[in-house]
Amino acid sequence: MLEPISISALQHYIFCKRQCALIHIEGLWAENRLTVEGNVLHRKAHGEAVGPRGGRRAETRPERGNSSRTKVRTVRGLALCSESLGITGKADVVEFRVRTDQTPSADPSNSTALNSAGAPSPSTPFPIEYKRGRPKRHDADIIQLCAQALCLEDMLNLGPGGIPAGAIYYGQTKHRLEVPFDAALRARTLHVITECRRLIESGLTPRAVREKKCDRCSLFNLCIPDATGPGASASKYLARSLSQFNTTE
Repeated sequence: MLEPISISALQHYIFCKRQCALIHIEGLWAENRLTVEGNVLHRKAHGEAVGPRGGRRAETRPERGNSSRTKVRTVRGLALCSESLGITGKADVVEFRVRTDQTPSADPSNSTALNSAGAPSPSTPFPIEYKRGRPKRHDADIIQLCAQALCLEDMLNLGPGGIPAGAIYYGQTKHRLEVPFDAALRARTLHVITECRRLIESGLTPRAVREKKCDRCSLFNLCIPDATGPGASASKYLARSLSQFNTTE
């Protein structure tokens, strides 16, 4: 059995391999405004009484724009796991389409309903990830969402391709971006899982490379890319820091 890694590690890996290693190898973490705003949005999605479609952990509502005989069973903060892939995590929201002439399973995380004859009738899960900002140029968000779908397919014995799509709700745009889980995205996600696991199991933290995105990273003061990157001088960095400190004094 594979040692499980967090689905969130996949996003960290895509954003920055060093950030991934600092968090998942060295156990470091720090907050900044962006991470705090993201955490608030996640808490609302998981079941607070306010926020985007907030409410109880599980609820049923009519499906928008569809027959009144179809409802959406919404489950919030659903724990995820795939033993075959060795990944674990939590889905912000998973929607299950359920017909009103069927009786939902007593377990809100179960993807089946019982029809009038008492036989199981499958419904298709639709995972939704909540993000504070807007769609990004890199694919970290959609890889994270696809990994959640792979977990659900494994947990619910749906088989590959059993979940055709999901969505990302962006807090800044206040819109859902629907994401189809096509063959290319699935292959890319499996590749990232393999490479991320290889990095974490190596126990080696990559050297810092100073980039523009470093300014947004909550681990900036722990990573210190200006002092540890290629061509950087720790003594010069320390001298600059002391000089700025003396100036403020």
